[in-house]
Amino acid sequence: MQPWEIGAAGERIVADTLRISGFVVTVNTQLPGATDIDATKVGDHRLVQVKTSVAPEPPAALSPEEVRAIKSRASRLGATAWQARLMITPGGLPGSAIEWQQL
Repeated sequence: MQPWEIGAAGERIVADTLRISGFVVTVNTQLPGATDIDATKVGDHRLVQVKTSVAPEPPAALSPEEVRAIKSRASRLGATAWQARLMITPGGLPGSAIEWQQL
């Protein structure tokens, strides 16, 4: 899998998980510095940065600059900043549970 395919698969899995939990989800990776996922439901607005890897390699953590950027965007929008980390199989299916961390 190409790196962009790995990232897209992880974003799809996280977005689907949020939708199942009742969030309205926008996936936005086209703009420079954009948050991967903007998710909202009544009383809960989250900006989620997704880190994905192919199992068994663990996904990277957000860099300090990525943490600063997503927290800054979340603050401006009245949202909370989150990191979602997961592994996928070589076929692009979930290979681990999503590890959620509020930043």
